[in-house]
Amino acid sequence: MNNINVGDRSAFSFLAPYDSILSETMVYEVTNISTLKRLIDTGKDPLNNIYISNGMTLADYMSDLGASILIVELVVGTKSYYIPMDRITTVPSGSVIYSERMIGIKLGYIPSDEVLDSLLPDIDLLIKARLGITTTAVDKITSSDRRVGETAHTDRVSVREGLMTEDGNYMSMYLSLMSDHSSLIGKLKALETAELNSRL
Repeated sequence: MNNINVGDRSAFSFLAPYDSILSETMVYEVTNISTLKRLIDTGKDPLNNIYISNGMTLADYMSDLGASILIVELVVGTKSYYIPMDRITTVPSGSVIYSERMIGIKLGYIPSDEVLDSLLPDIDLLIKARLGITTTAVDKITSSDRRVGETAHTDRVSVREGLMTEDGNYMSMYLSLMSDHSSLIGKLKALETAELNSRL
């Protein structure tokens, strides 16, 4: 019998018919282990809800009842599944747990007509460079429009412009270096041209 305990979080492998109902790649939490008799006494109707509804027979049920087979409650999200323990065959090992992830960036209130299209590819490139994941950043409005006075708007623009050029901002440093690089390349080409002309 499998060493399965309440509180375990794992992927499991299943025998028929549960192998066609549950996924061996999904991670489930074991929230309860009970006897069939206990489920009967608490009105769970295991014959219909665990056996018949899943394609098993009355003979299967009676056999498990006689053998005191334990029933494991597996939960994923808001769904619960009740599985006879002898239909759980192995607990896979040597695997890595994955989950879908999303990064949310709250910008707060900004002008509704401000275009962020040029920013999105930069976010995509940063994620690709740091995580090796290709993604597509999107701009979503998450609130209703609000009116902001002209003075408050002007003050906010001034603060934002200061933050965009403050020391240590890697993007402003990059742009400055690219500007210096372009200037140096121009000077180098001018020197090469002057050197060639002096030989004529």
